[in-house]
Amino acid sequence: MSMFPRGGMFVAWTNAWLDGRASLDEADIHTVAGDAVHRMVGLNHVANPTGSGGKEEPLALSIGLSQLRSLGVTSVRLVLPVPGDASGLPGPRTFNEAAISAREAVVAQAAVPLGLIPTVASSGQGVVVRWDVELVDPDRSVPSGRLSEHERDLAVALQETTAAMEGLDLAKATYAMGLSLRLPLRDRAGQADLADAVLSKRLNTLRARSLEQNIRVDVLNAVTRVESSRA
Repeated sequence: MSMFPRGGMFVAWTNAWLDGRASLDEADIHTVAGDAVHRMVGLNHVANPTGSGGKEEPLALSIGLSQLRSLGVTSVRLVLPVPGDASGLPGPRTFNEAAISAREAVVAQAAVPLGLIPTVASSGQGVVVRWDVELVDPDRSVPSGRLSEHERDLAVALQETTAAMEGLDLAKATYAMGLSLRLPLRDRAGQADLADAVLSKRLNTLRARSLEQNIRVDVLNAVTRVESSRA
């Protein structure tokens, strides 16, 4: 199963589509990449929170993206949380906990704030990804540069992956602001495998760095408490 965060390609291609730099078909194809299928669930509820709340059928990714736009979504951003660090997550607590468990989430900028969390599962057809859409708290600006650092690292990782693909004559890339990638459809499974190899190492480094930061904060807090007790 892929270690690559599905939110990375989702954010890159959804923003490219919303900005008019890619078609809906391109966004669909390249977000799914080497997976079997992506589905979206929860859009009926967020569109009508006071509705009957009956069972909702999963939507094809392209239909889900279209409905997100109809709900006023203008851009999306990626959050890569780790246990003990919910930086960039808007809340509520249930959404943040689910995002930390998944190690990723997508936050949509819209009049009604939305969040998406992927669930990855294996099936007889291959990997199936389910995007659960939820109402979230108003998106607050993230203090410090931690979120932008994650986004920069992801952008570099995506560029490195595409450069590696070019070396194998698998893809050509066009870089633009907002993590825009234009990858022609060739060997989708090969692209996904290559992305795993290049990106998993960078993501592990990023998460280890986040853990180190948390440990430093815990140590500093402990020292402060000790010094305060001696005063």
